[in-house]
Amino acid sequence: MTTAKIRPDTKTPNILLSPSMYGPGSASFISQASTRENSVGEFLLEPPGIGTTCMDSLLPIAPYTTCSPINKGVYQNQSIPAYEEKCSCSKHSWQCSSRDEEQMLQRSKENTTDIVYHLPDNIRPNDWILNTHYEFIEKRYGGWKFGLKRSEDDKIGLAVNNSVVYFNNKGFHSVTAYLNAANNARLRKSVEGTGDQAKYGITTYSHPIRQSSSQVTGQSLLQHISDYSLALLMLTVATFVPTSTIVYLIQERTNEEKLVQRTFGVGPFTYWTASLIWDSLISLIFIALSSVIIQLFQVRSYTERSNFSASLLLMFVFCMTSNAFIYLAEKGFKEPSMGQIILLTSFIFIGLIFLVLMLLMFMFWWIKPLQDAKKIMEVIFLIFPPYALGGGFLNLAKNQIDADLFKEFTD
Repeated sequence: MTTAKIRPDTKTPNILLSPSMYGPGSASFISQASTRENSVGEFLLEPPGIGTTCMDSLLPIAPYTTCSPINKGVYQNQSIPAYEEKCSCSKHSWQCSSRDEEQMLQRSKENTTDIVYHLPDNIRPNDWILNTHYEFIEKRYGGWKFGLKRSEDDKIGLAVNNSVVYFNNKGFHSVTAYLNAANNARLRKSVEGTGDQAKYGITTYSHPIRQSSSQVTGQSLLQHISDYSLALLMLTVATFVPTSTIVYLIQERTNEEKLVQRTFGVGPFTYWTASLIWDSLISLIFIALSSVIIQLFQVRSYTERSNFSASLLLMFVFCMTSNAFIYLAEKGFKEPSMGQIILLTSFIFIGLIFLVLMLLMFMFWWIKPLQDAKKIMEVIFLIFPPYALGGGFLNLAKNQIDADLFKEFTD
């Protein structure tokens, strides 16, 4: 039953969008014109830091990288080479050559765990991004440039100090994360002078959009594969109960115990009534133990709402119908152990083959003739108790998956 807990997570969680979402130590950069005083960029790194992850009022709606106030400024005033090579576009490739002079820039580690590189005026962000591309693969997902002077020809723009947000499109949500950080800086600049600009912030979350039918079908398929393993496991366990009956039936026949019973006046009605009651009691004991285990592991496909009672009824009917097959098949064996092994393996393989066949047909859900054949085969295969049990468990799981999807995607 532990395997029932090992299944793919098909729910997309909410994400707090901030540059620190890419992990502690993710790299960003800031470029600020020295001639622009009191620009928005001055408020980007001021308390409470980049974004809102270090604000006391942040609600734990979604997971995020916690801030580390004691680490702020660890790398402050540490100079590193801006880039060691001079690169340019030559023909159809990016060519680099060694520089005669080495340019230096500062970097700082912020309380949000971001490492920010401070670009001076003489380093253009576009050139620095290209020349240091290989050093920051999967590390740098964006940056900011503040203090840009509005062009005299710009008749539409109203801001005197313009800003540019850089983002790496290989980082999911990077454009929103870095744009929101810039908006927080603009917000805190607008409330400058109140003395509590650190209490203002805009927190942005990504809420999963409604999925398409193909995505929902893919999620359902992943859940089905997990539920198939559990259905096969429960089929294997349940098969031991009816197949163990054949041991006593073969011994009863080979030892001619029925002849002794008839001698003492035990008629056919009494014999079959006693056998039915005994088989029912054995099945009920097995179902009682199974119910405890199912409730202990709380597998929602078999415990949610009326699924639990349906699962118990399904196992009881399987045991009773399998006993009918056992009474018919016992006359073909002389050795009790051989009869039990053959019937046990037959039940398991019949259930395994038919369930795998149904899974393969389900995977090609877009082929209509194949799905029509699947519906017919589902009815025909019900004459085999192993498939009826496994298929019944899968139907319970499928109905639960559908109910969960309807609950998730309906208003």
